[in-house]
Amino acid sequence: MEHWAEYGGRAQTRREHLVELQIVFDFEPFTSVHHRLGVQELIETAMQTDKGIVLAMRLVEMLRERRIVLPRLNAIECVCAEAITRANRRIYKGFRQPVSVARGVKKWFLIYINTRRLPGTDFGLLTRQRSREINLEHRAK
Repeated sequence: MEHWAEYGGRAQTRREHLVELQIVFDFEPFTSVHHRLGVQELIETAMQTDKGIVLAMRLVEMLRERRIVLPRLNAIECVCAEAITRANRRIYKGFRQPVSVARGVKKWFLIYINTRRLPGTDFGLLTRQRSREINLEHRAK
């Protein structure tokens, strides 16, 4: 009986049970392929918000729908951070390109709408930074 308390705490026991559960319930283990897929899936959401909890919840939902075993928390955090980084690159790349007045107004309007779509989204820093850049360009001319 004294060994029974140690039984569930052994790493070997946990791995064996995990493999059995994967076979019985047809789960897949989380791999680097799922990591890349998760990043790609989260980029659109990350372009609307930089809140990690929103992205993490979306990733967990996606993995559950696909019957993939949830990875450790640090792996979820890495997927979300990479998605935020890639989304920020896309956003900043779009602001560096010259735009007509009509396209510029449309872009700012879309950002305004996106900030209202997801709770906790803040594009204020981004818009203030771009406003300063426009003012500096105007003053230089």
